[in-house]
Amino acid sequence: MNNIKRMIVALVATMGVMLAQAGQYDNTASVSTTNGSTTLSWAIGTSIGANGGTPVVTYLNATSDKGGSGVQFYKVANTVIATAANTTVTIPVVTTSGFTNADVVVIRHVASDTYEKRTLDTGGTDVTIKTTAAVLTAVAAGDIIYRIVTTGAPKIPVGVGTLSSSGFLYAGQRGYPIYAEVDGGTNATLNLMTVQFLK
Repeated sequence: MNNIKRMIVALVATMGVMLAQAGQYDNTASVSTTNGSTTLSWAIGTSIGANGGTPVVTYLNATSDKGGSGVQFYKVANTVIATAANTTVTIPVVTTSGFTNADVVVIRHVASDTYEKRTLDTGGTDVTIKTTAAVLTAVAAGDIIYRIVTTGAPKIPVGVGTLSSSGFLYAGQRGYPIYAEVDGGTNATLNLMTVQFLK
């Protein structure tokens, strides 16, 4: 009889948690990689929540052929605003303070809310940054460049095989995109990342 009572209490508690969680998110966005089956595959989740909520990764699926591989998240260290359209690999910005050679950056094209990752090859004056490869979409005035770092961000092990995980996996920074990548020997793919926004 006591076991039945414990089971009922546990069931009621679980249902309460599930109901509480069901209403805690504003909106959902799922993204997949644009560069699968490579040595480094990544995905970038939007920074825009319906009510400006904190982005939370609630589902992740990644594959790798490398022992010791993992899904590495990054945090935004600082940002800079583009002041004009880019010319090939040169992006005019307000200032280059805090940005340096080999920094990893995410560029947010504000008009379309699309994102791309680039690596910096800085040079020139203190009002331009340079990327090692040309951007896929032209940078416009007002676009945002985020410098991202692994410091303080988690890494979820994958190894050789496929990681498929759901739940409250990683809370990002309010107002910033979530960037995650998985490494491989020759074949890694970040298949899907679902981001929901806390109310």
